[in-house]
Amino acid sequence: MAQVYGADSQIIDLNGDGTNELVGTEQIFFQRDGQVYEANLQELLHACQSISVFWGSAQLDPYSKAILVNGLRYDGTEQTEDGSYQHYTDDRYQLYFDGDAIRIY
Repeated sequence: MAQVYGADSQIIDLNGDGTNELVGTEQIFFQRDGQVYEANLQELLHACQSISVFWGSAQLDPYSKAILVNGLRYDGTEQTEDGSYQHYTDDRYQLYFDGDAIRIY
């Protein structure tokens, strides 16, 4: 059994290998060599970015088999007196699972 975080979850074959994955807007559970693994999408996105990303919202698109993420990105170099950051952009990411890795576009 697995508990998926986020608003929506689906059982879907993301990578077309004939085996379904359990997908939420923040996690993917997949099976490899008889073991079940979890990919925490927020943690992976933060770890691979050279800048910080605030995870805003996410939605699974079953037709493109992508998780669409909206968030804010800031470089952390310019901070105002109240501690907020002045320079940020509204970013959109598409996350795909190819069976071996999470691909970010």
